[in-house]
Amino acid sequence: MCQCQCHVFNDVTDFNKYKRGAEMYRQPPTELKSAISTMKVILLFALFAVATKAQTPDGTDCPVNPYADDPNCLAKSVTKLGYLLPAIGKYVCAYNKFQEDGNVKNYNDAAEIFIGVLKCVSCHFDLGDKNLEDLLVSAGGTGVEALATGIEILKKLGIDELKTKLVCALVGKLLQSPCLQEALTKITPDILTDLKDLYCKSKNSGATGVASGLSKLLGRIDCALGEAIGLESDKTLEDALEALSPELLQGLIEHILGLTGKVDLIANLACTLIL
Repeated sequence: MCQCQCHVFNDVTDFNKYKRGAEMYRQPPTELKSAISTMKVILLFALFAVATKAQTPDGTDCPVNPYADDPNCLAKSVTKLGYLLPAIGKYVCAYNKFQEDGNVKNYNDAAEIFIGVLKCVSCHFDLGDKNLEDLLVSAGGTGVEALATGIEILKKLGIDELKTKLVCALVGKLLQSPCLQEALTKITPDILTDLKDLYCKSKNSGATGVASGLSKLLGRIDCALGEAIGLESDKTLEDALEALSPELLQGLIEHILGLTGKVDLIANLACTLIL
């Protein structure tokens, strides 16, 4: 006698799940093979993601970004994630340099670092039919698509084509200036106090005069910064700082304050509202 095993369905949903499973196994061999291959790819991708956990440039695990789903995630992350601003500066400088010398290797080296940082930041922004890997210049490519992808991302930070040189000068070269770095370690107490006050003022979205204040403060430091960072002859330091978005300007002040080595927890400074 033949013994049959019966499946008891709890409801219609249970039955439909069973039905879909049965239909999959009734698919032609080629379709079934394709479905299995797709599942393998998804599984391998998941395992790869776990095995290659994203890290910050200094090798630490990426912190959770509270702005990940915010439409202005990238701009807001500048003041939340300290490793983002220097990466922006280095990429923008590479973006400009590539248009001058066409050196694919140097550009791609900077772009790869920027891609890693953007993945760590984990902002959910839309690039249309492009992805972060399109920041890289393909073998034999002209770089047109890579630069187009780059400027699309930079625009989310308030950086358009006309501002790239200014951003490179301020966010890239300024923070790397040996003269400024040395001067900040020897900063006088009065300048340090003014710098802290300016930082607190920059955190107030309605505060004005921050760019002018930073320009004057840097003028009190014994460095010829205009020449060191390569500002165009018709641009003053204040003009350049005025061109930065509020987030980039606040992030810049925070990093300058950090270079003094005299403030351990900048983000936790007890800032009072300065009008």
